[in-house]
Amino acid sequence: MIIRPCKDYFSVIRIAVFPEGKLTESGDIEWSKLLLSITAFPHHFLLIWNWENSLEKLQDLGEYEALVQADKWVSEHSKTELEGYLDKATRTWNIGMILDDLGEYKEADDRFREAIEGYEIVFEKEHPHMLKSQYGQTPLSWAAGNGYDTIVNQLLVKDSIDPDLKGRGGRTPLWWAVYNGHEAIVQLLLATGNVDIDAKDEGGQTPLWCAVEKRHKAIVQLLLTTGKVDDNVRDKSGRTPLWWAVYRGHEDIVQLLLMTNKVDMNAKDEHGWTLLGWAASCGHGAVAQLLLATGKVDVDAKDERGWTPLIKAASNGYTDIVQLLLETSKVDVDVKDKDGWTPLLRAVDNGHKAIVQLLLATGKVNVNIKDENGWTPLSSAVYRGHEDIVQLLLAAGS
Repeated sequence: MIIRPCKDYFSVIRIAVFPEGKLTESGDIEWSKLLLSITAFPHHFLLIWNWENSLEKLQDLGEYEALVQADKWVSEHSKTELEGYLDKATRTWNIGMILDDLGEYKEADDRFREAIEGYEIVFEKEHPHMLKSQYGQTPLSWAAGNGYDTIVNQLLVKDSIDPDLKGRGGRTPLWWAVYNGHEAIVQLLLATGNVDIDAKDEGGQTPLWCAVEKRHKAIVQLLLTTGKVDDNVRDKSGRTPLWWAVYRGHEDIVQLLLMTNKVDMNAKDEHGWTLLGWAASCGHGAVAQLLLATGKVDVDAKDERGWTPLIKAASNGYTDIVQLLLETSKVDVDVKDKDGWTPLLRAVDNGHKAIVQLLLATGKVNVNIKDENGWTPLSSAVYRGHEDIVQLLLAAGS
């Protein structure tokens, strides 16, 4: 079978045994090749075969008069004029997606733009902005991502529209609505009862993960309220939604996730970093305090380099976090990383006088401890030229 894309539908050009190697007209598509080019065929489209017009007649008419007649037939059978525009826009978009699947990106982009114009006519609005990439998106994903709740409403009532259909990148309409912060559309999609609230994109990120990343607090609340989301879902790097909120220092989101009482407080990412480890490393004191207040975190958890939260905070000069950790009375103040460095050695080497004072005040640190290369806190302070720290160490018995 040979078919030809014609605006918002495909027209059958020939149904016959086609000699191998025989060229078709420019722009024609061999049905067998179309089927072989994709493993799944999720896009709805209109296929028209006008029995009264032969292949020769089509070739004789430069602008394909018979196909124009078919286009009129499509319009005449629309339920209403507005529904006709909406249907045609949706069909045009799906044609674009099929062309996109075939690698015809320029032609696909032209169809996407035509479809958008159709949507604008239906709702008498002009929306000049578009998502950065339209390739591979379904009409519903485009509308959801751009915040057009009226279009989303209209599309959702159609039986032919799958509210959970994934586009390129594995992203669903819900994913796009969440990503761009369109709370009303998130509610519309959830209300259908037909969306996978934990659907992952190709990066392993769910709508909840996305909402946390973009700091859409209201949407995070909305998703958590359903009681159906996986709070501990991991992306391909092993990072959970709570991990991202901690990393970014989003205290309000961290609070929301902790209130579920379902999150894994000691989850590690691909490098072995825990939530407390990231808070300590990034200097997010308020977040560290929230995590410690749960009483569920391992304060001495080590990453792949053997660094604990205390080593990270001491090395980076976050005095408030060092103080918080010491107040738990649970941290090992003389813990060594894989290079044999303790929190005191790290603080001394980086010239963090206030932290050196805090560590010495515990009375639990070995001021003469040596690393793998024989360096002591005093030799490191002398080498770095930290005179004030040298005095502190000498006074402590170094």
